[in-house]
Amino acid sequence: MTEFSREPLDLSEIDPKLHRHVLADAAPKLKMMAARAMLPAPPEQMVRVLYQLQFDADRAIQTGARDSLAQMPEAVLAPAIQKAAHPGLLDWVGQVHARNDAIGKVIAVNRATDDHTIVGLCAHAGRELADIIATNQVRVLRTPAIIEGLYKNPAVSSATIDALVELAQRNQVELKGLPGLNAALRSGSNFLKAEPGVDDAVFSALLSEEVSLAKEEDEEAKKVEEMAQNLTRSQMEKMRENSGGGEDEDDEPRGNLMSQLNAMSISQKIRMATVGSHAAVKVLVRDQNKLVHMAAIRSPRVKLADVAKFASNKALPDGVIEYIANNRDWTQKYDIIKNLVHNPKTPLRESLKFLNHMRSKDLRDLARSRNVSHQVSRAAKALASKRSGV
Repeated sequence: MTEFSREPLDLSEIDPKLHRHVLADAAPKLKMMAARAMLPAPPEQMVRVLYQLQFDADRAIQTGARDSLAQMPEAVLAPAIQKAAHPGLLDWVGQVHARNDAIGKVIAVNRATDDHTIVGLCAHAGRELADIIATNQVRVLRTPAIIEGLYKNPAVSSATIDALVELAQRNQVELKGLPGLNAALRSGSNFLKAEPGVDDAVFSALLSEEVSLAKEEDEEAKKVEEMAQNLTRSQMEKMRENSGGGEDEDDEPRGNLMSQLNAMSISQKIRMATVGSHAAVKVLVRDQNKLVHMAAIRSPRVKLADVAKFASNKALPDGVIEYIANNRDWTQKYDIIKNLVHNPKTPLRESLKFLNHMRSKDLRDLARSRNVSHQVSRAAKALASKRSGV
């Protein structure tokens, strides 16, 4: 997506009679009068004036103009922007009225609207607006972030999402913001034609709940990160102890989440693994379908503490363990490589490579272990002897 920034209107687009209210050197009282929409001007001109005042140096003028636009009745605003030709103005209106689908529809069908603005609308779009956005295939293919935005929106129907995903697959579109789905698309699997899964209304309700939980988790993680900046290591450890660690992977999924997830189609599971909560990801990372568990391990909900426990879990699919072993960021953590070496599902070449980073005591333990392959134990014994000079 190309860079986008709002630019002021050319004065020729504003009625000359209103110039004295928008010029940089205009009297503050006149500008404030305009910011409060107290001018005898038609709606089209009033919206332009308010937009122009967004570039005023006075923050109070900016705020007043934004508030006036926010309070403008839908029946007045929609016709006023129907023929608007300025991308910046449309973007501003779209941002202020981000949750108003009636205004969003007018913006979505306007040819002057920038792709950046459409991406912004995707987050809160209702089904009808989402369908309007999705039908513009030229725009969607030009800006894959539109697909990504709609994919994360729980209000968008499975039918619309599946059509967009099929379009992306057919045109070999990269969805870099959705690594789990992107990997599924690259696999060449026709997963969209699989079993029907749960009813769309049921899935939409659960997805909405999961997205809300994921947002709460993000907010909580942000708070912890902010607190951590002012704490010593010992204080952080004490905080984790008092909170019970907060990351017990043995906790059972809440309610009937597991049965609900098991009833979903592959496509629904991949979407849930991509945008769902931490609890959903913990269930789906165990799914036997490769596309699903690989989408789950790529989820932004996966934390380092999860990875360390996943690395030692012999019941997880081979692909998950291999993915962890090949992730350079994760394998910089000692507890992760230690767990991987002890896990027989870790590819032998990776286990042998990790031995060079193991502490001598852990190498000796490996050499005596009966739970690893004889190649690993033999290599660990040889490396431990070499380090000790024996």
